[in-house]
Amino acid sequence: MRTAYTVLFTLTGWPLVLVITGSALLLSVIVIRSLMDRFRQSTLGALIAALRRVIRSGEIDRWIDEPRSVSGLDSILIPRIARDFPTLNIDEMKNVAKRLLRATLESLESGKIKDLVNASETYRSKLRQMISDREEREIETTYENVIVHRVVISDYKKSAGSCRISFQIPFRAAYKEINREGAVIAGTDEHDSQLRCTMTMVYVQDIDQLPSGEQTAVTTNCPNCGAPLTELGSSSCRYCGSPVEPIHIRVWQFDDFLQD
Repeated sequence: MRTAYTVLFTLTGWPLVLVITGSALLLSVIVIRSLMDRFRQSTLGALIAALRRVIRSGEIDRWIDEPRSVSGLDSILIPRIARDFPTLNIDEMKNVAKRLLRATLESLESGKIKDLVNASETYRSKLRQMISDREEREIETTYENVIVHRVVISDYKKSAGSCRISFQIPFRAAYKEINREGAVIAGTDEHDSQLRCTMTMVYVQDIDQLPSGEQTAVTTNCPNCGAPLTELGSSSCRYCGSPVEPIHIRVWQFDDFLQD
């Protein structure tokens, strides 16, 4: 056979070249297949294959709908909270946080304070200020089709006179803010937004031990005359007699809300 190839090559210069070229091509195919097999078995190859399956199955929409990530420290903080407050039901507080979040979003959307269960006067004052700010800037806010995801604990702090627990709450909504010109300045018209907020509740043990800044935060002013209200449990202003929200102590109340 070698002699035959030599003769053919001598006469034409082509057949042997074709044989060599064919062998090289076959070798290339074998090498490429080997590399592809190794790639499929690699982590990157597995990820790409999974992504292709997700796209083909239509599950890519579900991936897009996944809630924003939250920094949950439940496994670390819940045992610490339980040692300090053994009768506190964390799961119930998470449900309260969910209900309060919905009421807060409805208040921002309607411009009127809704039923804010377990919200302190500090929380209500902040919400009223947010509503007033939107009215002054002529901004319309909408939160439609709200879906609240899993609530986690993100922080637990103890200080002189008080304790605070912070919850992170991811939620989905058709959210947008529209200015006076009709332009969307936050959110989008195209699809639902994945949002996240942090809500903090406080337990005041001794108002006299709080730093001056925190004392101001837990005390309130009379909505009628503006006088400071410092008497715990008082239901009326001692200056003008108007009914007021009493200052609670040794009761867990939400006092802060922040949408990330």
